[in-house]
Amino acid sequence: SYLQGHGLRTRWNWKRTIGTAASRPGHYNSPWNYWVSDALGAYELLLLSELLGARPQLALYTGFSLSEHFDTLCTPERQTYVPRPDSGRFVQDAVDLLEFATAPPTSKWGAQRAALGHEAAFEIDRFEVGNEECDMSLSGYPAHYADITSALWRVRPNLTVVASGFWNERFPMAGHPCTSGQRCDEWDEHFYRAPQMLAGMGGH
Repeated sequence: SYLQGHGLRTRWNWKRTIGTAASRPGHYNSPWNYWVSDALGAYELLLLSELLGARPQLALYTGFSLSEHFDTLCTPERQTYVPRPDSGRFVQDAVDLLEFATAPPTSKWGAQRAALGHEAAFEIDRFEVGNEECDMSLSGYPAHYADITSALWRVRPNLTVVASGFWNERFPMAGHPCTSGQRCDEWDEHFYRAPQMLAGMGGH
C-alpha cells in the first residue's frame, strides 16, 4: 500500500526521493496516515543494501492505486488503474530506475547517481512489478505487467522480474502473468491466512 497510495499524489515516486534531502518535497503516506520526508529514498535504500551486503529488490509502481475504503480487501471499489494508454510514464519510470541503479555515469540517470556520491553501479538484478495486485482482467495487472517487463527486458534481458499478486478464494490466479503464458521469473505470493492454518500446512 505504501507503493500505491490512494492515487498519484500519495504513491511512492522514486524520482521525488533523490537529490539533496532539503530539496525533496516528501509525500503523505495516505494508506498508513503519516507524512514521509523521503529522506530515505531510492538512493539510500540501494546504499543501505550495499552496506549490509543484502540483495536489493525494488518494487515498481504499475499505475494501480488503492481507494480510501479499507472495509474490504481487493474489491473493484478499492482499486483503480491509470488507463493503459496513459501509463507509459510509469513504464519509463521503471526503465529510468534501472538506469539510475545500474547504468554508467555517462548516462542521464547514472550521472545523477554519481552526483550523489556513488559513481559505480549498484549490484541490482531484480525488480518486483506492483504490489498485491488482484485485477487479472485483460486491461488490469497482466497488461500493465507486460508493458513494464517488456521495456525492462529490452534493456536487460537477464533481469529477474518478480510478479506480484494477492490471491484467495474470491480472487484466484486465473489470468495472472504467471499462469497465462507471460514470462514470469518469480512471484511474490501475498497469502494471508490465520496463523493456525499456516502452521497446519507445515507438513504438506
